[in-house]
Amino acid sequence: MRTTALPPLLLLAALDACAPAAPPAAPKPPPGPRSLQVAITGVVARSLVPHEGPEPGSDSALEICPGDRLRPCSGVRVVGDVAPELLSTPEHSVVVRLSGLFDGARLKLDRPGELAPSAREPDLRNPCPQFQEAKSGDANPSPALAALAARIESEYPDRHAGTFWDRERQTLTVRVTEDASDIAASLKLEASPDKRLCLAGGAPHSQPELLAALQAITKRLAAPPAFLVEAWPDVVSGELVVRLENVDRAHIDEIHASAGAGTRIESFIELREGLLRELPVAPARGDVPLVTQPRRWSYGGMQALGSFRVRFDQPARCVYLETAKGERLLPIWPHGYAAYEEPLRITDFDGVIVSLSSEPQPFVGGEVPLAGAAAPTDNACGASRAWIGSPSQN
Repeated sequence: MRTTALPPLLLLAALDACAPAAPPAAPKPPPGPRSLQVAITGVVARSLVPHEGPEPGSDSALEICPGDRLRPCSGVRVVGDVAPELLSTPEHSVVVRLSGLFDGARLKLDRPGELAPSAREPDLRNPCPQFQEAKSGDANPSPALAALAARIESEYPDRHAGTFWDRERQTLTVRVTEDASDIAASLKLEASPDKRLCLAGGAPHSQPELLAALQAITKRLAAPPAFLVEAWPDVVSGELVVRLENVDRAHIDEIHASAGAGTRIESFIELREGLLRELPVAPARGDVPLVTQPRRWSYGGMQALGSFRVRFDQPARCVYLETAKGERLLPIWPHGYAAYEEPLRITDFDGVIVSLSSEPQPFVGGEVPLAGAAAPTDNACGASRAWIGSPSQN
C-alpha cells in the first residue's frame, strides 16, 4: 500500500508508473470433473493396450468391463493391484466388485477387489406340500395343465403374478396375490388331485403391477446417464430385475419406490457419493471429432453387414461412410472410438487401429434414420442416414 506521507514512497510510485505493465496472468483452465467414490462390478482382465504419441507402443493394463464375461468393451482402466484369482480369461469369467476413486477413465483402487454377490439361481421347486415327491414325465406341462394356468391368468388378471414349471416334480405353479383359497374353490382344484397345479398365494406384486413399474422405469432410466441395459419380471420371485450401466442412491431409491424394495438392481458403475449428473467422463481422444455411442454396456445389437469406405470431409472436419453408390452415411461408432488425421485412422477403445485405408471394408451393425441414432449428430457430415456399428473383425 502507498501513502502520501513519505516522499520516498512517492518516488517509488512514480518509478512504478513509468515501468512497463506486468503481463496479465494467464487464465486458469476450468476445473475438470472431480473424481467420485464408486463401486464398479464386472470382469477384469490384463491386456496390452497400444498408445499413440511420439513413441508409439503398448502398455500392460488392467481393465474392468461391464457384464459377466469377457468381450470387447470400452472399459475402465484399473489403477492398483487385483488378486490373480479375480482376473477373467476367455475360458473362465469371474464377476468382481472394485471400489475407489473414478475420474471418468480410471478407477484408483482404495482396497482389494472382491467377488461380486452372485445372482440367485431361480428355485423352481413348487411350494405345495402335496406335490413334493419326484415324478418322471415330460419336459413341459401337459396341455390340460397349461390351459388351467391360462384360465387363472385370464379370469384373475389383476392378481396373477407368474407361472413356472417344476419339471422334477411335474408340477405347474401359478402364483397370485392375496390368499388363493377363493380361486382354488372356484376352480375345484381339491377335487382334481391328478392335475398337478400348485396355486400359491401371497405374491408381493401382480404381473400388471410389475409391468407398469417396468414401463415407468424404462421411460425414466433409458436415457443418459443411467442407461438402462435391460429389465424383466422374475416370475419365480415375483420381483423385477433391473440392469443399469450407471446408478446412484437417488435412482436406487426411485426404483424401489416404483417397483418394490425387493427389486434386484445390477449396475456397472454405482456412485457411492454425488449424483449421476456429476459422473466424470473420460477426456476426448483423437484430433478429429467422431460421433460415438454414449453407453459402454451392450449385449449386442443389429447384425446387418455393409461395405463402406471411411472418408474424411476436411472442410467440415468430420468422418463419414461412403456407400458403393457414393452416398454418405454418418457412422455412429462404439463408445471410446477415436479418429486421427494424417493419415486418417480410426482406433477402437483400446487404441487398436480398426480402419486405416480408404478401401471398402465390411461393417457390422445397421442403418437407422439420423433421428434414431441415439447419439449427438450436430454435424451429420452431409449424411441423411446413419450407420450404428463398427468395422467387422472377422
